[in-house]
Amino acid sequence: ATAEDAAADEEEEDDLGRKGEEEEEEDEYEEEEEEEEDDDELEAPSFQPVFVRKSDRATIQERDRLYEEEEMLEEQRARELEARKAESSQLVKLRLEQEQLDMDAKMAEEEGEPEDETNIDEEMEMEQWKQREIARVRRDREERVAHDRERAEIFKRRNMTDEEIMAENPERFVQKDHSKLQFMQKYYHKGAFFRAYDGNDIQERDTSAPTGEDIAFNKTILPKVMQVRKWGLIGRTKYTHLRDQDTSQKDSIFAGDRALVDKYKEKMGGMGSSFERPTGKRSRED
Repeated sequence: ATAEDAAADEEEEDDLGRKGEEEEEEDEYEEEEEEEEDDDELEAPSFQPVFVRKSDRATIQERDRLYEEEEMLEEQRARELEARKAESSQLVKLRLEQEQLDMDAKMAEEEGEPEDETNIDEEMEMEQWKQREIARVRRDREERVAHDRERAEIFKRRNMTDEEIMAENPERFVQKDHSKLQFMQKYYHKGAFFRAYDGNDIQERDTSAPTGEDIAFNKTILPKVMQVRKWGLIGRTKYTHLRDQDTSQKDSIFAGDRALVDKYKEKMGGMGSSFERPTGKRSRED
């Protein structure tokens, strides 16, 4: 039994040794495969060769020729740029010279001195002066006549009565036929400032005509409680208008109790019942 056990142990050890060697060989094989895959990834990609005709091939001479053409184009662009710069400088110089000449001419004109005294036509200058003087005298006379006419008109209107003014210009004082305001129609005031009449259509329009909701809605068909200003809003009023309110009633608290009214009047400034006049001197006690 002992010999058989020893033989079995040896066989197990041999099996374990063979399994270990096989595992090592498998590990080495996997490492070699991974290295080969990495090498394949690092290798440059291969391209399929394509036939190119001789007329389409870019030779060294062709590249040199293109390079020379590019250099020539660069030199030409540089020369054109220099020419434009020189032309711009010349234009600026001419512009400055022209501005200086214009400034000198303007200064000479303001000072009343001619630019060139050698080429002056005295007869033409005298004729132009005469025309300017005649135009100035005519303009001054027209302004003076217009001013005198305006003053005379003002003096005449001040001495006229209203009937005479209305008879002189009746079209201006014709009463316009304004339409009657609707029930609870919003009122627009045309303004209290004076506006000179210039024939504009805006000054001729009827400011009492209904606008907005007053045109499209009849407020007489509303219930009595809704016939107030700003219904449903926080700023709504209590009354429709003063025509439906009796403001002459005598049963109010201020109309019946005169003592209460006098009491409130005494508290108001300047409404006191008695007024003591101060004495001239105040008595002084030793």
